[in-house]
Amino acid sequence: PPVFQVRMVRGELVDEAGSSALEWIGLIRAARNSQEQTLEAVADLPGGQIFYRALRDVQPGEELTVWYSNPLAQWFDIPVTATPTHDEKGEERYICWYCWRTFKYPNSLKAHVHFHCALSHGRPFLHHDH
Repeated sequence: PPVFQVRMVRGELVDEAGSSALEWIGLIRAARNSQEQTLEAVADLPGGQIFYRALRDVQPGEELTVWYSNPLAQWFDIPVTATPTHDEKGEERYICWYCWRTFKYPNSLKAHVHFHCALSHGRPFLHHDH
C-alpha cells in the first residue's frame, strides 16, 4: 500500500508532498482495537462534516489508525461494543451473534456486522454521503 507522510500544521494534517487530504485521508487504516487507535472520527453534528481527532500524541513514524466515535457509530448504526470470548488456547475472540463467524479484533467484528454479514440485516447497507 502507498505510504504518505503527514504532519500537523496549525491543527491540520498536511501531506509532506502538499497533496490535498482528499488524496490520502481514505488510506488511513481502520483501527482493529482501541489499543492501536490513534484517531477518532467525529462529526460536528449528525450528518455533518466528519473530522479526525487525535486521541493521544502520535509519535513520528507511527501509523495513523482511525475508528468511529461512539456517537458517530450510533449515527451510522455500527455496533459500539463487542464482548470477547476465549478460545481453547485462552486467546480473545469476537464472534458474530448472527452468523457465528469469529474475529480476532473487536472492530473487525463491528465492521463485519455492519457492512458484510448477510444474516445481520435483511436491509441493504445504506450509504451515507460524508
